[in-house]
Amino acid sequence: MIDSLLLKLVTFASSDCEQTKHSKNSYRELGEGIGPLTPTATDRKTIVKWGAATGAGVQDSIGHGAKSAGKQYSFREIRGVEMTLQASFSKRKRLFHVHFYLQEGFNMALASSSLYEPLNESSAAALAARLGLFETNSVLQCEEIGDGNLNLVFRITDSKSGHSLILKQALPYAKVIGESWPLTLDRARIESSALVKQAELAPGLVPEVCYSDQTLAVTVMEDLSHLQIARKALIEKKNLPHLAGQIGSFMARTLFYTSDFALKPHAKKQLVLQYMNPDLCKITEDLVFTDPFFDHDSNDFEPELRPAAEALWADSEVKLHAAKLKKKFLTEADALLHGDLHTGSIFVSEEETKVIDPEFAFFGPIGFDPGQFIGNLLLNALSREEEDQDVIFEAIEKTWYTFSATFAASWKQDSRERFSEVDGYLDHTLGQIFEDAIGFAGCEVIRRTIGLAHVEDLDGIEPYEKRIQVKTSALELGRKLIKQRHNLTEPGQLKRFFRHAILR
Repeated sequence: MIDSLLLKLVTFASSDCEQTKHSKNSYRELGEGIGPLTPTATDRKTIVKWGAATGAGVQDSIGHGAKSAGKQYSFREIRGVEMTLQASFSKRKRLFHVHFYLQEGFNMALASSSLYEPLNESSAAALAARLGLFETNSVLQCEEIGDGNLNLVFRITDSKSGHSLILKQALPYAKVIGESWPLTLDRARIESSALVKQAELAPGLVPEVCYSDQTLAVTVMEDLSHLQIARKALIEKKNLPHLAGQIGSFMARTLFYTSDFALKPHAKKQLVLQYMNPDLCKITEDLVFTDPFFDHDSNDFEPELRPAAEALWADSEVKLHAAKLKKKFLTEADALLHGDLHTGSIFVSEEETKVIDPEFAFFGPIGFDPGQFIGNLLLNALSREEEDQDVIFEAIEKTWYTFSATFAASWKQDSRERFSEVDGYLDHTLGQIFEDAIGFAGCEVIRRTIGLAHVEDLDGIEPYEKRIQVKTSALELGRKLIKQRHNLTEPGQLKRFFRHAILR
């Protein structure tokens, strides 16, 4: 039965070549055809086998198990159908469109009775088991490990095999604030979609997505527990020889290949719509670009920092420059940003680098991601004694030079823009990205010092008097980075600039 259905769908899609164009509704109707079926044990084995054989590397899924005629279809069954179809269509350029409308049909026919509700350790483990993400005889253990500001994060482990996965669920509000700060659950869709896109463009540098569900606002992904958060590793002065180069490559590839330089205009504009993210952009607009420059209730800092904060708020020049940077963030849809690329959003070891948490992803100015990363490296440099800072400035230089070299190579090989051939245009583009990155780094340094969300690099400094001294220096550094970004043209200048800017 399942075999015949698959044959019907594949035959239907195979006929959709140059001569005929099936409508969206036709694909939806075919997708709906899965709904009434009750697979036998043999059917299940066939689907799982086909899915495993033909679906390697496919990271999208149709959603959680679907109910029809009182029968529960497992994740493996539904995903097996989908992966078989994807494999059948893979040689045809219409894969994305066919898959999208078939998925829509699946979702319409297999309308789930599940409604959103926050998970706990018990229900998260039950969901993982119901989805077939672990073997049927697994003994699952689950712990809530999230320490972030917005989401629930669970680690689910099979105590027999040791196999584990991470289940992340968006809450309908900011976890750090509570229900008084509502947030859209759509950010879970954006995050899972961004991870899949980033995996395509920068393989090996993001966790593998195993499953996602828009209704439950859930993403299940590879467990990276064998790695350490980069911020902690840097605070502990670990040796991270590949961090800078791998992040430079990640940024160059994800930013170039989602920009107008690489995409056809229509495709680019469709992606911009797909990644519209107003709620989380509003957080950045407020907490990075606005509130720290005014005496706002959201700001949080030690009383001893008030004189330095008030000096910042009275500086009309820095406010003017911050306004210009905010306008760039609001209006320049250059490329698909990670949107929150600080050292707390990166897992590392001496050999590996994995970028996580792209729920702030949207189309914005290319310099923003490099600026966030550089700004957080500067925060770590501020926490160190002078003799320990050189490794951080070397990392900043390696990050930028890897980024610029990778971006330039992609430009020369794959740019669709006719003006890319004009002498000087590439240098102008990279120069503007670097200037913007320095300004965005300055905003990041300031907001992490007196804004709502702090970092351990500064807050962990002891004794208290030294912490206040370093944070005062951080505010001065941030101000000068913003106001004097036009004078910095390459990262080798940053160490001298840093030493002259801070107050020791």
